[in-house]
Amino acid sequence: MVQQENSNNDMDTVPTLFNRIDNLKTDVLIKEKKRNGKKSREYTPILVSDDDPGQNNVQFSLGFMSVKYCKLTGDGNLGQFSTEPSRCKYTASLEMGCPKAMVQAMPNLQKEQEDTLKFIDTWSKKLLEHIYHCEEDEDWVRTIGKRGLDEFLEKANISCLKVKDGMKYINVARSLVTFRNEPNAPRFWRPLKDGGCERIHPKFIPFGSVIRVSGRFRAYNVNANMYGVSFDMDRDVIVAYVPPKEKPVVEKKNTGPVLPFVDFTF
Repeated sequence: MVQQENSNNDMDTVPTLFNRIDNLKTDVLIKEKKRNGKKSREYTPILVSDDDPGQNNVQFSLGFMSVKYCKLTGDGNLGQFSTEPSRCKYTASLEMGCPKAMVQAMPNLQKEQEDTLKFIDTWSKKLLEHIYHCEEDEDWVRTIGKRGLDEFLEKANISCLKVKDGMKYINVARSLVTFRNEPNAPRFWRPLKDGGCERIHPKFIPFGSVIRVSGRFRAYNVNANMYGVSFDMDRDVIVAYVPPKEKPVVEKKNTGPVLPFVDFTF
């Protein structure tokens, strides 16, 4: 079991949120990696904001999305694919959906979700389109091989956006531990009626909850059969809605002797 963070040592009183996609002007930059301060001739496509002179990989907030699948608490997916914490993650799959209880509170939620899906789809593919035309990185050139752009995109694993049974959903993930093997659990916040947020400590986030996460794209290239774009989730998660717990069904048990039953009238 991964040791969880000690909330008594966490003095933050507000969540850290990042750029909303509806206010974000973005572009793709091919950036050369550095190793020990020296250029490496390894390149990666990143999403940058026009407002950032440093041209860093921009962090942004998704719209409020409905939870399809979630392992954001406890030990994440530890034990599901590996028992080594450094290889495991906190994960969630998010989709469109607006509970009736939120229709009045968030009348524009459906459009916000549609825009979020479109943003992820558009820019994850643009990252790969840009690296396709980069000839300086030998690893990417080897991965691309003789594929045309359409085939290159088709073979890519855009793990941050999947389609199943005609429905699109966004996959987000966060490493279970840091590179120093320290706990890396998400923090959860609940909006308050009069504004602001309060910290909450849910044991789990159930299906149908509505949450907002922040993060950034990460393009990866392992080999010609394993390359694509994922979404690395930041620490803070806003929980806007959790469906009410279902009341347990109490079965009535008959008392007294067991007698034969025949329906009749008199």
